[in-house]
Amino acid sequence: MPERLSASTFRPEGDPRFAEIFAHVAVQMHFPSGAVAQVVTSYDSAGINMVEARGTEGALRMHPATGYGPNTLVLETGRERRAMEPGDPEVQFAAMLDHLAAAIREDTPILTPGEMGLRDLRLMEAIYAAAASGRSVALNPDGTMRG
Repeated sequence: MPERLSASTFRPEGDPRFAEIFAHVAVQMHFPSGAVAQVVTSYDSAGINMVEARGTEGALRMHPATGYGPNTLVLETGRERRAMEPGDPEVQFAAMLDHLAAAIREDTPILTPGEMGLRDLRLMEAIYAAAASGRSVALNPDGTMRG
């Protein structure tokens, strides 16, 4: 969970597609560990669908990342480049539904409970608040804004 974030939004003037939504949202999240995440999403970019996570020893790249196939996943560490199996995109939601049904039948915890969704909504509210104010927003561990 980030401890603070800053954000910016963009809406092209006169473009009816973006009368009610932003075309671009950019967020920088700062975590207690010192890690920083840069997140950008866009509805009108040139069809780029990628996720990249970089660390001190390498990078994990998905490009394309979230389509219904074929997706790629590559781990790069130093001079080594290793392709990995990202999973079957055609059944990505089926596994979540199967898990939910099994958790209900077996009375076991759900891996992604509603509290996680609530936290995500709070993060989205904080992102929009930071973008509107032009300032960093401090966050509590549950994703609510401090102050």
